[in-house]
Amino acid sequence: MAANNKILNKKQRLRATIFGAGVISRKELVEKTGLNYRSVIAYAEELKQQKLIVEDIRTPPDDESRPSIHYVSNCGRLYCLGIMSYRRTVTLAAADVNSNIFHVSEIVLDENAAAVDAAGQVSAAVDRIQELFRHRTLAGIEICRFPYARKENCYEGMKELCLSMRRHCRIPVFLHTSYDALLLHMARNFNISGRTVLLCPGDTICLAMVEDGQINENMENYARRFRHHPLSAKADDKCSCGKRGCVENLLTHGAAIRRYIRLGESEGRLFRTPEDIAALHMLAAGGAAAARQTLEESGRLFAEALWFLKNDLQADQVLLNSRNPFVNSSLYERYRELAGTELPPFSAFRATMSDVLSACLEIPLSRLIP
Repeated sequence: MAANNKILNKKQRLRATIFGAGVISRKELVEKTGLNYRSVIAYAEELKQQKLIVEDIRTPPDDESRPSIHYVSNCGRLYCLGIMSYRRTVTLAAADVNSNIFHVSEIVLDENAAAVDAAGQVSAAVDRIQELFRHRTLAGIEICRFPYARKENCYEGMKELCLSMRRHCRIPVFLHTSYDALLLHMARNFNISGRTVLLCPGDTICLAMVEDGQINENMENYARRFRHHPLSAKADDKCSCGKRGCVENLLTHGAAIRRYIRLGESEGRLFRTPEDIAALHMLAAGGAAAARQTLEESGRLFAEALWFLKNDLQADQVLLNSRNPFVNSSLYERYRELAGTELPPFSAFRATMSDVLSACLEIPLSRLIP
């Protein structure tokens, strides 16, 4: 893995140098990147095949020197695709190297479509975009899927799509979760270095990690174990694993709603998960004491979970995907009690779907021009 990252960084350095110069000779490229001639020739050949650059042989004006090979940037014609999948809806957005979005389209997949059929529908939509902008060059694709839709065929369809495009396209194609993309976006926006972990409560508990600008691809395995970490022995509900107080049984939206109902003030309303978590937020905002108490308790539990993650993963920064003021207020207070230090103000945040789409586009664009 370390060797692969080292090669990737060299390629990015070469690409960025050519794009920054516009036109540069092979000799100058060797001098500016510090790479040897063999590496420059090999990496430049990959860029040529991907249509990111073109090669030009130029003769000096004095006609006395030998002709030299120059590399010419093609970045003015390049664009990247962000493909965001949420349940059965897939949004496709195209942006140029200056992050200007010039196309957005949306398709709704058949509810009963198999994963391979879902992949085929999205692949056809990508082909239509390439045909529509055939004067441009597609240089990278980022596929982003929401973990809470993992039971949908569309979720697995995006994996099929990624594998298919990697086989047939000569461009970088990557697959991540929405939280991977958001965390990378946050880390770059706030210039966060080191290891950063994002806790995302919902139907289940999801985690993302970014370290020194790179997404950790192995967090799902850790998240499976973390969901059954005993956070509190005082929990009323027993987890599916047989223990009480597991993270999964305390921090999900369903857990918050169950705590609220146990307070006896649900007024007979049948709460559904996760749709009615928004209703719980509205009740708290309207002054309902039980709803506010429930959300404040969630904030304290989130603080304990973040403190555990910070220590267990040796994280430099921990973030929570949350927008509720009652949750966030008690989160900061309880974390201060546990750690003796303040969380930065941006540590609890909530992103919109458009934020996810922008983050999804940012990833392939950053590979073109780091």
